[in-house]
Amino acid sequence: MAIVVQLASQRYPARIVDLFMTDPRNIRIFAFMTASCIFVVAAPLWVGAHGAPVTVAFSLGITIVNFALLLPYFGHVFAFLDPISIITRIQRRAEEGVERGMGSPEDLLLHRRRVVDAIDRIADNSMAAVNQGDRNLAVHTIRALEGFVCDYIARKDQMPPGWAMIDSDVLSTLSEEFRAEILGNATWVEAKTLLEYERIFRHALSNMSELVTQIAASTRAIGEAALAAGDSEILEMSVRFFNTYIRHTLNSRGVRSAYNILYEYRQFASSMLEVDSALGERVTRHLVYYGRTANTMGLPFVTVTAAHDVRVLCEQAHARGDVDMTSMLDLFLSLDQAVDDDSTELALQGVRRAQSILG
Repeated sequence: MAIVVQLASQRYPARIVDLFMTDPRNIRIFAFMTASCIFVVAAPLWVGAHGAPVTVAFSLGITIVNFALLLPYFGHVFAFLDPISIITRIQRRAEEGVERGMGSPEDLLLHRRRVVDAIDRIADNSMAAVNQGDRNLAVHTIRALEGFVCDYIARKDQMPPGWAMIDSDVLSTLSEEFRAEILGNATWVEAKTLLEYERIFRHALSNMSELVTQIAASTRAIGEAALAAGDSEILEMSVRFFNTYIRHTLNSRGVRSAYNILYEYRQFASSMLEVDSALGERVTRHLVYYGRTANTMGLPFVTVTAAHDVRVLCEQAHARGDVDMTSMLDLFLSLDQAVDDDSTELALQGVRRAQSILG
């Protein structure tokens, strides 16, 4: 078992040994095997030369039970070491940290550390999965973080006041202004998760487009959870990270990834438009900006994709009937910018087609 656990821990940096040694079933099995071995070895000391039938029978019985437990226990160990199962266990630890933080304010430092450690472990395993080309595990790690954060946002107002005072080393890579903003808004859990998303996003951008799409979808889910909870700070943060994703994608000239991210961004804007037209208009402005930028970078397909996304948002605003879509329409028409060369003309043909469809 020690060899198997060590091999598994070398493949994925989930601190498997720690999880393995604190698993209740493992503790019970080890305790039973240790106690039974001690009993069988010590039994001859008090049964006498002729033996005691009950003691001998009991020793034989627990020996048989030990051997009978081996195969089921092997099955438990291999199921325990399944990477997806490990990530699920780490996610539960994070959820336990939040629940205990609500129940025992005097131990907030310990519970905060439990949450931070769980986020770090899941993110590190996602990076390892990308390096090894394990798409299923990589996608599962992103969804695990999404599920945890969305559930946390729904219960965030129940946390005690001291929960927001996270240690400075948790967000040590950020500027002082951004860190002060996060601490002031009590958004360190969401910020920590989205920062890990962005780190994994950059790592996966060149060789795992499915994970890039999942990160965008999970960021949208977190933003929509914040929208439902009325958390404007997390909503603002989600928009920031979407813009960061698009910039990374354009710089790497990842057309396919840009298409998927723009789709998720547009879906996010549609959700915001249902609640606040100003928020939807703001994302529309971002989409138009990145559409123009893609055109100047020689990525006409991205420009056309942004145009159709803005068209859908304008259609949605028009269908509502209670939204002044003048600003959105002006932004959409500004995509039809001056022609510089043949590549931009190709993009503008697609933009004009989207404008015609909207008309």
